Amino acid sequence: MLDQVEIEVSDGDIDELGHVNNARFLEYFERGRIGWYNFIGLFSDTSFHGRLGTVVVSMKINFRRECFAGDRLSVLTAPRTRGNRSYLLYQEIRNDSGALVADAEVTSVVMDLDRRATVDLPSGLAKQFETPAEGKDSDQSKEKQ
Repeated sequence: MLDQVEIEVSDGDIDELGHVNNARFLEYFERGRIGWYNFIGLFSDTSFHGRLGTVVVSMKINFRRECFAGDRLSVLTAPRTRGNRSYLLYQEIRNDSGALVADAEVTSVVMDLDRRATVDLPSGLAKQFETPAEGKDSDQSKEKQ
């Protein structure tokens, strides 16, 4: 299930080189993940209320193009694979013309907030990975590159 979040680059996102600072991309990708979690209803899942949280444990980012103040960006997030306690999301950031500016593979786990330990994925999250994101959505993404 693919979700898309829109972002406008602000002046505060720009570094001394005149383009978006690489650290800001972490925030953009995070906004995309939060949007995806809301889109799939993860935080409305009663098992999550105050008991569980998602934690990024690994992130690989490829920076492809510069972005500048005022640019309008789309962050696309799609599930890729899962294990019992971890899952991989694929994310892309594209500019207004559809050009890929960055992409990331993000591995996360679910944590029991009281015990501070990882737990098996709740069924509501696990079911998002039953249909691989490799199908139509990934093919469309590759065509835009």
